[in-house]
Parts: sequence; C-alpha cells; structure tokens
Amino acid sequence: MGGPGNWSTGDEVPETGTYTCTYCGPKGTGAMALKLAMEKIGMPYQHTGVATKTPPRQTFEKGATFPSCPNCTNHESGSDPTGWALCTRRWWEFWKGDMGTGDMGRGA
Repeated sequence: MGGPGNWSTGDEVPETGTYTCTYCGPKGTGAMALKLAMEKIGMPYQHTGVATKTPPRQTFEKGATFPSCPNCTNHESGSDPTGWALCTRRWWEFWKGDMGTGDMGRGA
C-alpha cells in the first residue's frame, strides 16, 4: 500500500478500498485554508459551503477512475477541489499478503 494519497477526479484508483474526500467537511483542507485566511485578516471564521457537509466515504475498485466528490461538484470557485484519501482496504486485500510476504502482511 502506498501513502494515504490525495487523488483527484479522473485519477486511477490505486487499490480497492474505502476512500473519503479530504477537501470538504469542517476538518477538510478547504475549511482549514479559509480559516487561516480569515484569521490572517482578523475576521471571525464561520463554516460555509462544503465545510458544512460531511465528507463522503465511498468504496472504489482498483483500476476504476475516481469521480468528483458529491459535495465538491459545482464548487463555488468553479473548480473541482476533490481529493480522495484511502481510509480502509478490504480485509481480504490485507490478508492475502499484499506486501508479497504471504504471511498476512506481517513482514518476513
């Protein structure tokens, strides 16, 4: 398994598992960037837009193409800020020894 990732809309899914959007939600990168900008100019921060929505958790199959996050589609900026991160992989992907060790991923 690679790093946690930040895969965009249109990228190929690297491994089967459950992914979440890292941009939306009150703890997402969108909210954090806006909060820092507001603090810098001395204005109070309030959650708005995608920061008020719960990030989706979706299961994708390896080799599929990442879609836009349903919360981030039609973002007010006109762009697609979606960033998918791996949350969990399917148990059988782990137990079949993805690390090539054949010993349930524990290493040699």
